[in-house]
Amino acid sequence: MENRKKQYSYFPLLDSTRFIAFIPVFLTHCFITSNADLESALWFQQLKRSLNFGLLGLDYFFVLSSFLITRLIIEEYQLTGRFNFKLFFIRRSLRIWPLYFLMVFIGFMALSFGLLKTPLPPLISFISFTLNLYMAEHGFNFLFFLTFLWSIAVEEQFYIVWGSIIALISKPNHSILFKYFIPLFGTLLIVISICFRFIKFNEPMQLYFHTLSVSSNFGVGMILAWLSVFSLKFNNFFKQINKAQVIIVFTLLAISFIMYIPVFSSPIATIFERLYFSLLFALVIAILCFSSFVDSWKGIFNKFDFLGKISLGLYFYHGLIIVVFSTIMRYYEIADKAWKVIFLNPVLMVLLTILCAIVSYNYFEKPILVLKKRFYPKIQSK
Repeated sequence: MENRKKQYSYFPLLDSTRFIAFIPVFLTHCFITSNADLESALWFQQLKRSLNFGLLGLDYFFVLSSFLITRLIIEEYQLTGRFNFKLFFIRRSLRIWPLYFLMVFIGFMALSFGLLKTPLPPLISFISFTLNLYMAEHGFNFLFFLTFLWSIAVEEQFYIVWGSIIALISKPNHSILFKYFIPLFGTLLIVISICFRFIKFNEPMQLYFHTLSVSSNFGVGMILAWLSVFSLKFNNFFKQINKAQVIIVFTLLAISFIMYIPVFSSPIATIFERLYFSLLFALVIAILCFSSFVDSWKGIFNKFDFLGKISLGLYFYHGLIIVVFSTIMRYYEIADKAWKVIFLNPVLMVLLTILCAIVSYNYFEKPILVLKKRFYPKIQSK
C-alpha cells in the first residue's frame, strides 16, 4: 500500500480560474470614496450597480468546490474501497481554518480595543460556521472583511453534510448505492434551491446568504463530477467539442454577466438565477478539464497559476485592505477625486492584497499545508 496524493486527478487550468473569479468579486467592492458629491453622482451609482454581477464569482467557487470535492470522493472510493470523512475533513480544515480564524481573531481584537462602531455577530456564529444564516436574518451591518466569511460558512456546511452522508453509504458492498446516490442527491439540492428561492423571492438577504438558496450550486457541481467519472458520452462530447461551440459558451457567459442587472431583476429570473449560472459555470469547468483545447491553453492559464493558488488569501485579505483604505480616507484625501477612485486606489488595493496573500501563503499557510500529505488514505494494492 502507498499513500500518494498524485493518485488523484489534477486539472491544471482550474487553479488559474480561481484568480479569474476573484477579479469580479474584488471589483464589486473596491470602488470607495470619501467625497459625498462623488458618491452621490449618478455615474458612480451606476458603476457600482453594474458591477453587482461580480458576486457571481462566489457561485463559481461553490460549483467548482462541489465538483472537485465530489470527484475526489468518487476517486477515493474507487482507489480505497471507501471514503474516509475524518481524513477529508482534516485536509479541508488545514486549508481553510488558519486564514478563517485569523480573520475572526483580528475582528474580535478590533472589537475588544474599541475600534468598531457596530457590534459583531455572536462569536458562536463564526465558530459554528453559521454566519451566513445569521446574515440571512440580520443583514451585514458589521465589520466589512468579516462579512466575507459567510461563503466559508456555506462551504464548511457543505463539507460536513456531504462528507458525512457519503461516508455512511461508501461501504465496499454499497457500490451501486454509492454510484447512483450522487446524481440523485445533487438533483434534490437543485430542487430544494428552486423551491426555497420561490418561497423567499422577495427576501433578498435570504436569497443571497441562506444555505438552501445556494444549494443548486453544489448540486450542479456534484452532477458534473459524477458525469465526468461515469459517463462515456459526457467525456467524448467535451473531448470532441469544437472551437465554435466553445466560443458560444463563453459568449453566452459574457452576455449573461453584462445583462445580469436588467435580466435577473425580475422575480421569475431570480428564482432560477443560481441554477442558470451554475450550469454555465459547469460547462466552463467541463471545457477547461476535458476538452481537446486544454493543452493549447496551458500557456495562457499557467501565467495565473500561482495567483490561483493564493486565491483564498486574496479573498480574505482584500476585505481587510479595503477596510484599511476606508479608515485612511477619513484623515487623508486619497479617495476624493474620480481618477483616484476608479484607477489609482483599485490598483493599489489589488497590489497590496496580492502582496499580503503571497506573504501569508509562504510564511503562514504553506507550513500548515505541508501537513495535509499525512492525511490522505492509503491506496489499495492491485
